[in-house]
Amino acid sequence: MAINAASAVTNANLSNTVATYYDSVAVDALYANLAFQTLTTPRDLPLHKGKTIQLFTYPLTPFVSGVTAGSNPTQGTEGAVGNGLVPTAPSVQATIGQYFDYITVSDLALDAAIDPMLENLSKVMGYRAALVTDTIVQMELDAITTIDPSTTNDLADGTYMTAGVIRSAAASLFGRNVRPFDDGKLHGILHPFVAGDIFNDTTYNGITDILKRTEKGVELLQEGWGEAANYEVLDFAGIKFVQSTNVPLTSGVPTTGKSAYSCYIAGKDAIFSIKLGGQDVPEGQNFKAAVKQFESNQADPAGVIKGGVSFNFKYVAAPRPGTGSGSQAIWRRRCESQNS
Repeated sequence: MAINAASAVTNANLSNTVATYYDSVAVDALYANLAFQTLTTPRDLPLHKGKTIQLFTYPLTPFVSGVTAGSNPTQGTEGAVGNGLVPTAPSVQATIGQYFDYITVSDLALDAAIDPMLENLSKVMGYRAALVTDTIVQMELDAITTIDPSTTNDLADGTYMTAGVIRSAAASLFGRNVRPFDDGKLHGILHPFVAGDIFNDTTYNGITDILKRTEKGVELLQEGWGEAANYEVLDFAGIKFVQSTNVPLTSGVPTTGKSAYSCYIAGKDAIFSIKLGGQDVPEGQNFKAAVKQFESNQADPAGVIKGGVSFNFKYVAAPRPGTGSGSQAIWRRRCESQNS
């Protein structure tokens, strides 16, 4: 006997079969890699010592002279005391700031939620906290370029980040005696689009030309993108680069109608990351925000606010002491990108 397909029951016939299943596991957000703390040197401001820290240095002048930066090569006169040196000690002050934010959730929202809402919100709030410190360091790096204008010089219109530019950056920093970090490297941050320009440069003595001549380099080219799991995109000319989308895109640079990404390189003690009293400060996107369950109280007698997530920390970033050309230990260039 033939079956009459037209009489089959479908969802269109029975509205009670139409339902949606909601997955209770939140999909991870597209968090940026927050890496600016890797360019800093940590310092602590102890509790109960005020909220302003002063950093100082003894510059080499007047202790050295001449292009060799050695001691004074002029002989002294026998029996003559001569004139003593008068050192200086430039300083910089930085005042701790307080950064906090929170989300409160009603009892009804928490009781009805299909997911562990406070736990999921704490991840996002922790990222927000880390983004605060990351951006503070980035802004301070830009401020350093006004303290020492020799640290910045935008790439010309129509030119892009290349191996040659990176080699010149290393020469510039090592040429002013900037020291590497404890891992033996200067640290750099650039946008993934700019990293793409470096790898797409196929000119003679460019990154691709250099890498293809070694077994390790060929492997890197085959993989196509550094150590992606650690966001390390390039280790070249004494500089270890990581990629981050939390770098500024400046309009009107290098010329009207165009935009350029900032690229940064820093050495040890180039910029200081200062926290108050050893408090935990967000240094990456996994900072743990506080999660709290609330009981009814005088401000909320009915107990309609049942939970919340928050962060609260005290922090400041500061440049190294000194002003003028050659006083600072960073390198910044803004450049276009062929990628989008």
